[in-house]
Amino acid sequence: MNRIVKHSPIDGSLIGECSISPESEIYDKVGRANDAWKVWERHSMSERKKFFLNLRKVLYKERHEIAELITREQGKPILESYLAEILPSFDTLSYLIEKGEKLLRPQRTHHFTPILSGKQGWYAFRPYGVFACIAPWNYPFAIPFIQLSVLLFAGNTCVFKPSPVTPFTGEKIVELFRKAEFPEGTLEIVHGGAHEGETLLKDERIRGVVFTGSVNTGKRVMEISSQTLKKVILELGGNDPALVLDDAHLERTVRGVTWAAFMNAGQTCASIERVYVEKKIFNDFVHALKEEIEKIRVGDPFQSFTDMGPLAVDFQFKKVVQHVEDAREKGATILTGGHPLEGLYYPPTLITHVNEDMLVLREETFGPVVCVDSFETDEEALQKANSTAYGLTASVWSRNRERVKKIVSELDAGVVTVNNHVYSFAEPESAWGGFKYSGIGRTHGRYGLLECVQVQYIDYEWSTKPELWYFPYTEKLQSLISMLMEFFVAPNMFIRTSILFRFLPHLSFLNKHLPLQRVLPAFFRKLL
Repeated sequence: MNRIVKHSPIDGSLIGECSISPESEIYDKVGRANDAWKVWERHSMSERKKFFLNLRKVLYKERHEIAELITREQGKPILESYLAEILPSFDTLSYLIEKGEKLLRPQRTHHFTPILSGKQGWYAFRPYGVFACIAPWNYPFAIPFIQLSVLLFAGNTCVFKPSPVTPFTGEKIVELFRKAEFPEGTLEIVHGGAHEGETLLKDERIRGVVFTGSVNTGKRVMEISSQTLKKVILELGGNDPALVLDDAHLERTVRGVTWAAFMNAGQTCASIERVYVEKKIFNDFVHALKEEIEKIRVGDPFQSFTDMGPLAVDFQFKKVVQHVEDAREKGATILTGGHPLEGLYYPPTLITHVNEDMLVLREETFGPVVCVDSFETDEEALQKANSTAYGLTASVWSRNRERVKKIVSELDAGVVTVNNHVYSFAEPESAWGGFKYSGIGRTHGRYGLLECVQVQYIDYEWSTKPELWYFPYTEKLQSLISMLMEFFVAPNMFIRTSILFRFLPHLSFLNKHLPLQRVLPAFFRKLL
């Protein structure tokens, strides 16, 4: 089959069809992106900013059409399409426009070694070239739009492969860049599944890849990319914990955990899937959580009163069913939910009496299911929270600042939030990425921007004097080097001062090779 046929998860209605990209077309599109990069990287930052200003205008103008497409194709409530997909994308553009140029501007660095202090050191940031961006279906607009924007702003060009689950949202993203008049070839799109993704990655002209998806596919991405030494940025999901301490504000915590577990029907890599509650408040918390979960309104995501829509795709629906049934069979208690509804709709489900043998604790469920367990000590809470191969996000809910700070410092997660969860993806300045099997590298913010460039160190030398270490080697040079090393390891100021005086007879020799007006102050700084 050489076509993708897309039906809406809401009601099964046909959205449309698109062609799977043949290998020859993928090859040609990589070539166009490579040719475009040779021009695009020479655009100044101020020139690039003009394109992003245009893109922000286009995004705002077409926001309603985009939100409706996301909801129809992926199934999340229309409000979430605005809140979790379009708004973060809009804010990222504003961030790049206002701060991107400064963050990528060459930076002066001063030499630490005194004998090199007459030189001028700089860090410059250079693009890699052509990036592949392989996107997921759970946030089919925000994740690739943000990644593509950052990659392009940094001077790269991109070949974008949207998920075959959400091909038309992917098409819409490329259309926005074209309407913003980005140069031809800076962003190309290919459609397909694993085969097309591998074809793209095997092309040696692709110099980097940003992939968001499963751990197993991420490993395959890394394996293929290693053959041509590509830059690899992987965001591979999570099985994220929330730790609820006994002094947490009950209402805020219950409402916050409910939202973070069930927004987007739990199909968020940073969803709360495991909640560990201090034993003193366990019963009260579970009772309140059950009541709050049962208020969630499941239905047509185009209706303003709907809180949760369907799952996006059949295979994910089946996985949720499998995980819940596995927990039930192994002795868990299903307090609410737990039985499929019509179509791809599954009710918000709360599970207690869980153990490590159950799939809901061992694996990422990625659906509207949350498990709750208790703990007695902070050490036990941390052991349970960290007892997973994942480490994307975690949260702590408490009003005890000192206790929270200690727990946060021991959580194995790339993002930790206090008295909140999930939302930091929408903050352009926050780094996004995980520990352990949750991925490699970061997106978002200054660190995400720096992932998209190669760091080039440049050292300027304007002196006409020959360097101290040029041929021929002499005993005097060996003696000076010995004194220099002795100076750096001297245990106190008195000994350093005596060593400095031993340099005085050699000043005439040193002056032939070094800019002493800069070197000597550097020595004195070391002395102090």
